[in-house]
Amino acid sequence: MGTNADGCSTSKITCKQEQGQTCTLSIMGQPLTEKSSINLQCNNDGTWSDIGDEALNNVNHVSCTCTPEPTS
Repeated sequence: MGTNADGCSTSKITCKQEQGQTCTLSIMGQPLTEKSSINLQCNNDGTWSDIGDEALNNVNHVSCTCTPEPTS
């Protein structure tokens, strides 16, 4: 991931959940269990904000992990 002039590493981070997979998105090690995707927009001051959410710092700690659902 590159770094934009405004100090953010990327303009959008999306965790895409494919069929038959379970995805977990984490920010700063805290899992976001209510939604499997998040779109972050870069603010001019280098912070990040999600639609409807407050600004996020240290977005480089955002991670997405997808695992196949167990077949029964």
